[in-house]
Amino acid sequence: MVRNIIAFHGVDHKVGNTMISQSIAELIVSTKNCKILLACLNGRDSNEYVPEKTMHIDEIKSYIDNRIVNQVEFLKKTEIKGNFHFLGGVNNELEIRHYHPDGIQYFLEEIKGLFDLIFVDCGGELDNGLAVGSMLIAEDVFLVTSQQESSLSRYEKNQQIFRNLGINITGIIVNKYREDDIYDLSYVTSRIGLHRNDIWKIQDITYSRQAEIEKRTLLEYKDETFQRDLIQIANHILLKSGFQEIEVKRNARWKHFI
Repeated sequence: MVRNIIAFHGVDHKVGNTMISQSIAELIVSTKNCKILLACLNGRDSNEYVPEKTMHIDEIKSYIDNRIVNQVEFLKKTEIKGNFHFLGGVNNELEIRHYHPDGIQYFLEEIKGLFDLIFVDCGGELDNGLAVGSMLIAEDVFLVTSQQESSLSRYEKNQQIFRNLGINITGIIVNKYREDDIYDLSYVTSRIGLHRNDIWKIQDITYSRQAEIEKRTLLEYKDETFQRDLIQIANHILLKSGFQEIEVKRNARWKHFI
């Protein structure tokens, strides 16, 4: 039975929430006996880091609209390997306006019993029913941002929209974090308005572009700093969802399972 539906929303499409949500999902699946779905409900294709052929939300839109989603078929068609399942976003971005929040809420409610955890990549926009419906039903919503002024300002401008929609941001992930930036975690905390314990960082590493070209998440490049930061976020999610933490071993290396 699912412990949590967890949404990841970027302040824009440049902050890397697809990479972050998929990396956390893969990390947990590789270390815990958890069945996880990563659903890209953001108005874009979003299968940049999955080389395998995947099911997309377009393929089941009529079933969602008519409230007849087939759980057995869905489970079968979204499986990538073992306990990791993946649902791609929309193939035709012009169709994004035809998705409504109540339909997406029905969809996630209908399939949540199939998985221990459902991660939803909600993209970087608030103008589509895919993202809004996902964040409304999610028990935790992580905002993925950067240290750039443009990112922080965009969140501040959108805060009232989040409130009006009834979306509660429960955590912040500062991606591509640099220790030498004047916008350190204390400053980001003061701008965002959350408690320091609800803000995490993921250090900037140099493989991002290569990962996109090779359709691989950054976990595969075995950067110890990236793994350490990711484990802290994963453990926070696991504990809140009723699972034990990932045991951190000295000099341990994550092994890719896909």
